[in-house]
Amino acid sequence: MLDQLIRQEALDAYTERWLGEISASRGIPPISLALTGCISLAGLLAILFLGVYTRETTLEGITNGPQTGIVLKDTQAHLLKPGESVPFQVQGSDRARGRFTAEIAAIVPVPESGNSLYRVRLRLPSSLSTAQGKAFLVRIPLERRHIYEWMVSCSPN
Repeated sequence: MLDQLIRQEALDAYTERWLGEISASRGIPPISLALTGCISLAGLLAILFLGVYTRETTLEGITNGPQTGIVLKDTQAHLLKPGESVPFQVQGSDRARGRFTAEIAAIVPVPESGNSLYRVRLRLPSSLSTAQGKAFLVRIPLERRHIYEWMVSCSPN
């Protein structure tokens, strides 16, 4: 009669209780997922609207003293400012060879061009005073745009 009062499942559970109980993992709380999503979205929007992309070009020239110059179109020259530093690399085999920083000394229009060309004078480091007639490379910016502008239209203005 006792066997009929207690179900078999209850007897099996009583004899197997030493095995422990099944515990399911709780998972990630929804508030954590929502917070992570909001922070990720805010970071992505900050990069899109505050990030700036600069397209650069490399120009070649020959040094001709401490005030070496390059000639640029007006669309390129308007991105430069006097006092700004640009990467400058002298090519050759003597001690003046290597990478330096040149400072933009002045930006003046070329009168014969009708203000469509500008002469940019570069102030070279004093260590390059002996680098007369050496080939050089200078990197200048062509275009600065926000990243969202680049994504909307990949063609330059």
